[in-house]
Amino acid sequence: MIPLRHLVAAFFVAGALPASGAEATQAESDQAFRIFLNVKEHLVEECVYQPTALAVLTGTLKALERELDPEFAPYFPQQLPADFPKAFDRAQKSLRKLAAQPEMGTRTLQSLVEQGLRGYCRTLDRYSEYEDLAASEMERKLKSPAYVGVGMTLERNDLGFDLFPFPSGPADLAGIFPGDRLLEVDGRSVRGLGRLEAGAMFPGSLGTTVKVKVRRISGDKQEVVAIKRGNIAPESISVEQESTGPVVRLRRLVPATLDELRTFLRTARPGTPLTLDLRGCPGGEFKVAVAIAELFLPAKATICRLETRVRSETFPSANPSPFVAKPLIILQNRGTMSGAELITIALSASPAVRAETRGERSYGKGVTLSVNVIENGGGQLRFADGRLLGPDGQTWDGEGLPPTVEDLRKP
Repeated sequence: MIPLRHLVAAFFVAGALPASGAEATQAESDQAFRIFLNVKEHLVEECVYQPTALAVLTGTLKALERELDPEFAPYFPQQLPADFPKAFDRAQKSLRKLAAQPEMGTRTLQSLVEQGLRGYCRTLDRYSEYEDLAASEMERKLKSPAYVGVGMTLERNDLGFDLFPFPSGPADLAGIFPGDRLLEVDGRSVRGLGRLEAGAMFPGSLGTTVKVKVRRISGDKQEVVAIKRGNIAPESISVEQESTGPVVRLRRLVPATLDELRTFLRTARPGTPLTLDLRGCPGGEFKVAVAIAELFLPAKATICRLETRVRSETFPSANPSPFVAKPLIILQNRGTMSGAELITIALSASPAVRAETRGERSYGKGVTLSVNVIENGGGQLRFADGRLLGPDGQTWDGEGLPPTVEDLRKP
């Protein structure tokens, strides 16, 4: 999952493109269509949905046509040949004519191709996206261990974005609930924006306030929530001692989380109660999630299965002396995602562990994602390249995992 500190790049994109409204040079044209071919190759060869080359081309053109004014519809071919090379040739001619129209203003052929790719990727699922070079480069520059922000992630849906606040972060403390729908930021609508563009609306100075209009997950009521920007701590886990035993909150699944959890378990008493708090955990690295589950699973127990275009791989535990907690309790909510859901299903489905899960149904992200830098002046492409299944073949993508004990409290 990508935190909001990574989602501010598009703020700097406006005005960065050279003027157009004229026939693109051969070099500009070649670069634009090489970007398309590079994206197409990744999707055709690796994406779990197995799109064909023609489907990527057709989808890109349709997505661009939908996003432009109706007056430009005549520039789009109504039907493409079934042969991809011929179809691609016709598409190139159509887009060159479109980019040369004076009404395009400062839009370039490359910006049009990338806009079409961006729109097409959004049709694949909730996770796939394409962002241009300026956005992806700024995203990489802004990565840092600690940052000033509101502390939440955005997850795209068919109608916009759902919000998932970091536990005890500024958004959480201000009253944002997991699954609230984002409508506006400081009075500006987020309708039609990409994640980077929407995320670019949140940065600001420490202590300043951003006003977020949301539609509540419970009751469908619209409200404006004022969030004071604060320091977002980079810690991976935190431990609290409760009367029922220690509660270990996993905030994100990175190598440091695994190391810190191992250190804690060396000092914990086996056979006593332990609670893993995965509420608001957006996931992280697949290998880290597998390794965390393995800490509690005996040797040869199945952790999960990963299915990609080229293989189906089962991941068994190789731990001869797993940590035993009695009971092992997992806390989950709508913000429990991806690798956090993998840990939950692996430990709750295991006959040897039978972890009890409490709270709400989880988010429902059961795929692995591939992130690729596109050559020839392109940006960044993200798409689903694998499906995750539980120890007994369970799937949870799009559905989430129900808890053992339902939390009936309403926000």
